[in-house]
Amino acid sequence: MSEKNVPDGVWSLVRWALASLGGGAVASGWLTENDLSTIVGAVVSLLTVAWGIWVRAGTKQVPVEVAKNPQVPTVSAATGRTLPGSAFTG
Repeated sequence: MSEKNVPDGVWSLVRWALASLGGGAVASGWLTENDLSTIVGAVVSLLTVAWGIWVRAGTKQVPVEVAKNPQVPTVSAATGRTLPGSAFTG
């Protein structure tokens, strides 16, 4: 697994943690439930965008001739993992 891969469920854990911590702010009257929902959604969205940018940093497009070669592994642009059925799947 690449150092840039995020295990499944990490984003759910982040969302759960933000909602749990925010629950205290709602109970204290610092935020309304709508405020918390908006904040959690915005933070998770921004983290997802930042993660996507970081995963793609340093990647480069390969020529079509290379991409068509079955010996060249296919890597998911979304996760950075080698796709099943491509060369070098582990």
